[in-house]
Amino acid sequence: MTQIKQDFNVSAEKLDMTISAFLFTLAFVPLIWGALSDSYGRKFIYIISSILFAGASAGCALSNSLNLLIGMRVIQSIGSSAPMVVGIGTITDVYPRESRGLAMGIFFLGPLLGPVVGPALGGAIAEYIGWRGIFWVLTGLGALLFVLVTVCLPETLAKERRQPPPFRYHPRRKKFVRDGPFFNPFAGLALFKYPPVIMVILYVCAVFSSYYSVASSQSAAMTVVYELKPYQIGLSYLPLGCGTVIGSFLGGKLSDYLLTRAVRIMGDSPPAEVRLQGTWPGVFMVLGGLVATGWLEEAGSPLYTVFIAQFFLGMGMTFVFSGTSTYLIDMFPRNSASAMACNNFLRFFAAALTTMFNSAMLIEWGFGKVFTGFAIVQCIGVVFLVILTFYGERMRESIRRH
Repeated sequence: MTQIKQDFNVSAEKLDMTISAFLFTLAFVPLIWGALSDSYGRKFIYIISSILFAGASAGCALSNSLNLLIGMRVIQSIGSSAPMVVGIGTITDVYPRESRGLAMGIFFLGPLLGPVVGPALGGAIAEYIGWRGIFWVLTGLGALLFVLVTVCLPETLAKERRQPPPFRYHPRRKKFVRDGPFFNPFAGLALFKYPPVIMVILYVCAVFSSYYSVASSQSAAMTVVYELKPYQIGLSYLPLGCGTVIGSFLGGKLSDYLLTRAVRIMGDSPPAEVRLQGTWPGVFMVLGGLVATGWLEEAGSPLYTVFIAQFFLGMGMTFVFSGTSTYLIDMFPRNSASAMACNNFLRFFAAALTTMFNSAMLIEWGFGKVFTGFAIVQCIGVVFLVILTFYGERMRESIRRH
């Protein structure tokens, strides 16, 4: 970021627009990708999105102005946003319900490791070949993904679910018309009419915003408070990343274990709310890790204490995301990609707002107060989780009856 700022001679606030534009696009575009993939299949979405990602990454590398870079970042975001929702659909197509939790935990390694591993890898690349080299590497990765998806990935959406709506004769119009909309890119938004969906996604938004606040402020904390060198700052993200890796396996395993146990006790169709039981260890790890990180950084405490707190923060994050995501897709298995698109819509919108105001909040109030504030907001979401855990099934049954 520093190199881009120097090359284009722009302020830090304008430079933050590249991140915000990327995140805002990640919020809105998956709604379209999700609806498309639920109607017409997964594979062609992967192919189109990988082409967009590779092409836009090359455009970023060749950009000669900040405005062009922002435009290319938007297109890059359009391409990179597809796998985050279509991937959930693929997991739903392939994995049975009782083993979906672990698959979901592994899947979330990508979105959660990106913000913590990316700075380390990107910093190393930028130091030796410049910031444009980062985008050339991404171009190569996008091209490789295109080849792998085209050659190796089969279509996973069942053929009968890929059929467009059938034709029927319309007597007034005296012609055959499709029985239902051919394609509605914003059909997934209809899921927001269900209170359980809104409640669980609002909690996820609070958690994800907290995560982005910590990850995006890590460089400043390590520079200002601990005076680390650039390569050391990159390494400082590793405890958070290690926590997400371990949490993805443990959280996924716990989610599947709870569902399997519920099947033994309740029969073949336990309620989706069983998945939420697996989030509770993560809820407390996130709250404790977040508040501890803020006040330890504020006090300039030994680095190992900060890293321990961030390790549990990262671990708790994957417990929460694995449990809440499987809860959403267990409620809407035929619209899993659209359900996750709704999830991404709000959480990335919240993350984009956090990125826009995070620096100003930290300057005004400091790490301790800001991270504690995020924890208080999360506590409101925890109340939603409690309600859903005990009354979610009853709420869904009431919705079905009415």
